[in-house]
Amino acid sequence: MVAILILLFFVCLILFIWLIQNKDYPATSYSFTDYPVTKGEIGEYRTYCSLRHYERNGARFISNCYLPCANGETTEVDLIMLYHSGIYVFETKNYSGWIFGDDKCRTWTQTLPAGKQGIVKNHFYNPVMQNRTHINCLRRVVKNYNIPVYSIIVFSNQSTLKKITISSPDTVVLNLNEINNAVSRFNRGVCLSEDRIKQLYAILIQYANVSNDVKHQHVRDRMKHRL
Repeated sequence: MVAILILLFFVCLILFIWLIQNKDYPATSYSFTDYPVTKGEIGEYRTYCSLRHYERNGARFISNCYLPCANGETTEVDLIMLYHSGIYVFETKNYSGWIFGDDKCRTWTQTLPAGKQGIVKNHFYNPVMQNRTHINCLRRVVKNYNIPVYSIIVFSNQSTLKKITISSPDTVVLNLNEINNAVSRFNRGVCLSEDRIKQLYAILIQYANVSNDVKHQHVRDRMKHRL
């Protein structure tokens, strides 16, 4: 009996590994078996899972896209959705706590409880500005400034957006459980044909399938700016 149970365990393990390795996932510079690992990557994966039903209507996804910047460096886009209503650029923040921010301020604030009714405040770079850089680089890559591009900043459901001020009509900051409402809000009609989506995908996928040298240089550039 013990031998049979052990055999069943290994059969189930092999089947599980096979399913993981063959599971559909958007084009990415990470392999699925390496993904998700970090807290940020888990947030990106959950974002994709919330949106993947749009694939039935022709959407194409690209994750971890290293787009070239004007200064010769790269900027990494968490997730891009190419859809008939435009290009959706997602920046995920898998944070908890209270979030405060204004789209015109360079830094935003995360507030967390610290015991005995105390709090700790963490500051992070404005994700609206961060995604604006992504979008500017994306537009240069696709050489088109007329396609509607929507900026969606996604915080985890474990965070509370306490005071967020956004002035741009094409930008929204929300919790993950609101993401489909945001896409529906921007889904104003057809501006990209199926062929055009394929063309854009062919252009952008090159910047997801990059070498380790490009990834390592991206990390070095980020660390340089933090010094």
